[in-house]
Parts: sequence; C-alpha cells; structure tokens
Amino acid sequence: MAADFDGTDDYIDCGSGATLDDLSPISVVAWINPDAVTQDNGIAGKGNPFANPAAGGTGWAFYLTTAPNLVWAIGYSTLYGQYNTSYTPSVGTWGHVAVTYTRGGTPVLYVNGISLSVTTEQATSGSANTDAAQSLFLADELFGTADFDGRLEDIRVFNRTLTGEEIALLAAGYRGPLGGEVGWWSCDNFRGVAHPDGATLTAATHYLRDESGNGNTGDPIGGVIARASDAPRFGPTG
Repeated sequence: MAADFDGTDDYIDCGSGATLDDLSPISVVAWINPDAVTQDNGIAGKGNPFANPAAGGTGWAFYLTTAPNLVWAIGYSTLYGQYNTSYTPSVGTWGHVAVTYTRGGTPVLYVNGISLSVTTEQATSGSANTDAAQSLFLADELFGTADFDGRLEDIRVFNRTLTGEEIALLAAGYRGPLGGEVGWWSCDNFRGVAHPDGATLTAATHYLRDESGNGNTGDPIGGVIARASDAPRFGPTG
C-alpha cells in the first residue's frame, strides 16, 4: 500500500516523540511516486529550518523542488544549511530517495541506491537548535504548507548513518528492518481500514502505524488516500 497526497493540504502528522528529537546522525529514506514536481514538495520534515535567522531555524527538511533538485535542509541558530543534488523524477514512476547526515558535516544524497554529487547552496552557521517541540510531518516540510503531490511508501527515519550498501538494499525493494529505525511508516497499516485501496483516511481515526515500535503513529490530515502500490519490494514488511 501507499499513501496518496494531493499536493495542496494533505500530510501525515507523526508527532514529536522523544525518539525523533534532535537526531544526529540521521538517515531518512522513502519510496516516492510524484504526480507533479513544483516548488518545494515535502517528503518529510521536522520543524522549520528556514526560520528567520534572528530567531534561528529548527529541525530539518527533505524535499523535491524545481530545477529539478532533491534537497536536504537543516536548521541552525544563524544560518540554515541547504544541500542539493540534481534529480529529475519520472512522474508516475516509483523511485527511491535517501539522505544521511551528521551535524557539522555535508549530507550524502542517494537516488535509487546511488550516491550523487551534492551542491552546498548554503553552509550552516551558528549552533544547532533543538527540534524537540516540533512534529515530524510526512509529505510536507513546512507545517502543512509545502505538500507532496503523489504517493509515498516505506518512509523511515534512523538514528544512525546508513551505509551505501544498506541504502542500495532498500532501493532494491527490501522491506525488512535494518536496525536503528526510530520512525518507520510502511503505509501498509492504517487503523480501521478493511479494504484500503481508494479509501480516504480520516484524521484521528485512520492512524498510520509506526513499524519501529516507538509509537510515533501518523495522523492523516487533509484527506490522504490509501492506494494499492506497485513499488518494488522483497522480504518481510517489518
């Protein structure tokens, strides 16, 4: 199964459990199938790394934007960091994306299991701010204002740096655990949906299970739709 987002007001709110807070190192991975790519289509994000420098940015964002680019942004007290790699996703086709990052360094960005050249659009400045008060959103990277248009599946956040071999395994369709998942939303398990293909998911009713076991359940906002999926897969689902 996959979660289908309309690019306007759909996202999944996974809350701010302690296991998701202030992660460094961090890895974020997802299967994506965009219907369109416009300015700032969030895959996942926590907080607002782009906040006014006087206030300081918090958290991180992983998203697609026009150029086209796959982008990682990270909040710091003076200047946020923004790092891009060139990626032209095929509309209506599944692709696998991933990022690994440790604060103070440069992220590694992967598409379909292959690490790509990264451009530093802006380096971090200052110190890291806590994101403990901020929720983690799927299909969004700015509090419900930068939404993904299309389907997402098997989104995971890790508290460690995945190896290139592990990311290649996920990109080949592996759906079992790797270890270090602090949030894992396979999009296979929506509470209370008996026949999910095409079902509209209702907030506060059809929660998305956190396969990591950490209780970071996702609340679908805006009319997310459950879809049958044809993303590559092999192995257990968790």
